This record gives sequence, structure tokens and C-alpha cells, in this order.
Amino acid sequence: MGSFLRAEGLATAGLISLVLSIGIALASYEAPRVLQRRLVRTAPSANDERLLTVNNNGISATLSFSNAEYQWQAFTRYRETKAVFALFASPYQVAMWIPKRAMSQAQIEELRGLLAARLSRI
Repeated sequence: MGSFLRAEGLATAGLISLVLSIGIALASYEAPRVLQRRLVRTAPSANDERLLTVNNNGISATLSFSNAEYQWQAFTRYRETKAVFALFASPYQVAMWIPKRAMSQAQIEELRGLLAARLSRI
């Protein structure tokens, strides 16, 4: 539409149309991400301390108000970054984040070995 308006001699209207189109496209991409972040931050479990127990059977997560058990089959693969281990439930969905800041270097190495034995790495 912006090109058409410009070709018709309405360059300012064409530029405004182009800028608005780009703005709408960016907003439609970013708005769901902002809402998702807000939902995660305001969840009761967001600020609760978690105790993760990792063993050959899977991972158990204990919070002050809930417990969860995950067998290794619940995860498809994992990715390691500088700060976390991300465990995926599907190709594009992270099921669990395990922060490295809460672990010693020996625990990080042990978890790295266990994940490598159980899951494929991205």
C-alpha cells in the first residue's frame, strides 16, 4: 500500500503507511512475549525456592506448596548455556530451567554427565 501511495504522488502518506505496517507487525510479535513474561513473573511459584533432585530415574522438584516428579521420557533434549541447563519437552518448548548459579562446579559436571547419558544435546 505504501508503494502504491508513493507511486500516486502521496509519498508522505506512503511513508506513514509503511511505518505503521512495520509497527503493527512488531507489536503483534512482541505483545504475546511480554504477556508471557508477565504471567511467569506473577505466578506464585516465580519467587519460591525450588529443590531439584536429579537421579537415574528423572528429576523431582519440591517447592513449598507442591511436588513434581519428571521421568527422563518427559524431556526430548537439553541445551547448556553459560547460566543454565534448559530441558526441552518438545523441539520448541522448554520444560525446565536448571540454573548453574545454585550449584557447585562438581554438581555442574555431574549434571552435565547425567544429561549427556539420558538426552540428546542441542
